[in-house]
Amino acid sequence: MALVLLSAVIALVNGTLEEVFWRGAYVRAFPGIPLLAWVYPSVGFGLWHLAPQSVSTGIGNPSGVVAFVGTATLFGLCWAWVAYRTGPIRWPVISHMLLDFAGLGARVYLIQTPHLDRSRPSPRGHEELGDDPADDDPEKGGTHEETHHRGCTEEGADRSRRPTRCSLRGGLRVHPGIRPRIRPERKGGIGGNCRY
Repeated sequence: MALVLLSAVIALVNGTLEEVFWRGAYVRAFPGIPLLAWVYPSVGFGLWHLAPQSVSTGIGNPSGVVAFVGTATLFGLCWAWVAYRTGPIRWPVISHMLLDFAGLGARVYLIQTPHLDRSRPSPRGHEELGDDPADDDPEKGGTHEETHHRGCTEEGADRSRRPTRCSLRGGLRVHPGIRPRIRPERKGGIGGNCRY
């Protein structure tokens, strides 16, 4: 319940203040100039979301940052259009608060979700690569050692500990936090499959 309350307070404060600054101030200052009242502040609003505390979902993933800023710009354009057409910022504020409550709240809940915590065992009990009995079943692809060394190149295989990264043909890299499931080359396949 405390998380829901915290999410609601954050959404109330953030949604209201951002709308007052990015929509209310510009619409009031430039009532007859759509570019300055609507487009310019929406682009600024999107770029504003490059702030590190706002883009924690995209850290280490450039496409996540681009998607986050692009989405913020798109929502900014929608809210600015409503504010520009109607005058008051009441509806953009309410919409922004609801979006923040859903988004910020989800982020708080996901942080608390046990299955995302890699220090705890997974629900199946096979947290690390090689703990799955299927890895040692020749019918399903061979032993763990055979499977790993055939599926990944030397560059990606860290033999000092359990693998958390592999390098596939074409230079594809798996995020270090993801533990891939490596299977051997299949007939007609392209080789070295990493399953997540």
